[in-house]
Amino acid sequence: MKGCRNVQRDKLLELLRSRAGQWVSLPEILSLGFAQFGASILDLRRLGFPIVNRPETISGQKHSWHRLESTPMIEPTTAGPAAVVPLSTCRFPQLGTMAPERRHPD
Repeated sequence: MKGCRNVQRDKLLELLRSRAGQWVSLPEILSLGFAQFGASILDLRRLGFPIVNRPETISGQKHSWHRLESTPMIEPTTAGPAAVVPLSTCRFPQLGTMAPERRHPD
């Protein structure tokens, strides 16, 4: 089962990919319904997605936009084969080949 954080990360990635090369405003990201968007952005960056942020102050108010620069190849960072897998096959990892599940020792 996917964790909530992974679901949020996938929703954010879907939004950024749907607007490829375009800036996505912070209010638009927040409209996805989760407040800790920064954790999802950090997760995506760790997976190799080049997400850039453009902060700007307009009339004394801070605004922020994010953009996915390109579609990377993902190299798994977990235990298992370190093969480079095209993103198109990783979009829905629950449907493709996955590394064995690792459980945190209780």
